[in-house]
Amino acid sequence: MFLLFVKYNIMNLVIIMYTIKVGKNEQIKSINEAINLINEETTIILMDEEYREKVVIDKPYVTIDGQNKATIIFNDSANVIHKDGRPYVTFRTYTMLIKAPHVTIKNLTIINDAGEGKDVEQAVALHLYNDDIRCINCSLIAHQDTLFCGPFSPDLIERYVDLLPEDERIHKGEFHQYFTSCYIAGTVDFIFGGASALFTNCTIESLPCETDTYICAPDHDKENNHGMIFRNCRIIKHKDTRDNSVYLARPWREYGMVHFENCYLDSHIKKEGFSIWAGTDRHLNCRFYESNSYGPGKSNETRISWSHIK
Repeated sequence: MFLLFVKYNIMNLVIIMYTIKVGKNEQIKSINEAINLINEETTIILMDEEYREKVVIDKPYVTIDGQNKATIIFNDSANVIHKDGRPYVTFRTYTMLIKAPHVTIKNLTIINDAGEGKDVEQAVALHLYNDDIRCINCSLIAHQDTLFCGPFSPDLIERYVDLLPEDERIHKGEFHQYFTSCYIAGTVDFIFGGASALFTNCTIESLPCETDTYICAPDHDKENNHGMIFRNCRIIKHKDTRDNSVYLARPWREYGMVHFENCYLDSHIKKEGFSIWAGTDRHLNCRFYESNSYGPGKSNETRISWSHIK
């Protein structure tokens, strides 16, 4: 049997869980094959060091554990032509898509290795589109648009009506997503979306780029009062990333919300801290906060006037 049956009692309740091992020496060879097989709460344990596949998690109550060694890699990018004859655009480029609730991934490295530049543009490593998703001790690595924390804003729901399936566009209420002790690396807008997302004790690294870049591009509804929160994180730079070349965030949509709390800021952070979205006045309504920053990138005196600094 490829399913390992575990039964135990908690407060006189019987809880049944399943474990599937995935690897070249196991009965189940691929992550997607394992996901297709399950209908119960299941932990998938990755036994190999590398999996080159485009993973879609569409079942709830799934945990994927990479055991601190497994890497999932793929290389789709926005300008690549899909088999349907249309470009992938940002939201089909993911290496991993999680579109079910109550999913946990841990001890994993997820990479989109399409590269960077005008021929590549957006290339997502991890794409989240549901509620109660947890990422623990994971590394997420790409260049532009590394991590998408859905949901979409209304205009994108309409724009992609004939491109994306309903469960990758429509949403009800807020999506809550949690990142603990993760490493996230990229260049342009590499953490973006409209989720209520909490990043705790994470390391956020800006990779080298010829132009000035942005860490976050938040896209929140006016009613969302949580936004993206970075708490006790390290905002660092690659050794070849220029000083004073990276903004903490720019407003992808009008009410984008982000808060950096008790974060170390390296010398690559721009003195202004945050940026407008060129050609718009979204910064007049966006909600950008910074409190108790420290490190060489802290510069309360020169931050732009429309952000909120404590």
